[in-house]
Amino acid sequence: MSELGGEFLPRRLDRPSLEAVAALMTDGTLDPRITRTFSLDQSAEALAAVETGHTAGKLVITVAA
Repeated sequence: MSELGGEFLPRRLDRPSLEAVAALMTDGTLDPRITRTFSLDQSAEALAAVETGHTAGKLVITVAA
């Protein structure tokens, strides 16, 4: 990863880690590539897109609260 100018961020789902990632996104340091957003009822379509390799970035599945 360092060859690309990035640094490794450990995957943790605690509040401080999530707040740190949110801050990076807010200030523009972290710019995730989201290819497409799907609703939960479209999750089969989202999975098919991943399995066939038709994604250039991340897919997001939204869940209503």
